[in-house]
Amino acid sequence: MCIFLLRFSWLFPFFLSYLFYSCTFIVFFFHFLFFFVFYLFLFFCFFFFFFFFIVVFFYLVIFFF
Repeated sequence: MCIFLLRFSWLFPFFLSYLFYSCTFIVFFFHFLFFFVFYLFLFFCFFFFFFFFIVVFFYLVIFFF
């Protein structure tokens, strides 16, 4: 076991860096995914309310004038 550790001890920093980068990649990926979905949801809400407002506005304008 000690010989194994000594033999592969020089790989340990690479392994740690690989773990670190993979974790950060996963975190960034999920962060990006969450914000993409969130902004998409906001955009659709905004679009829906904007469309609804325009339809109601034109309906009122046509109805009253």
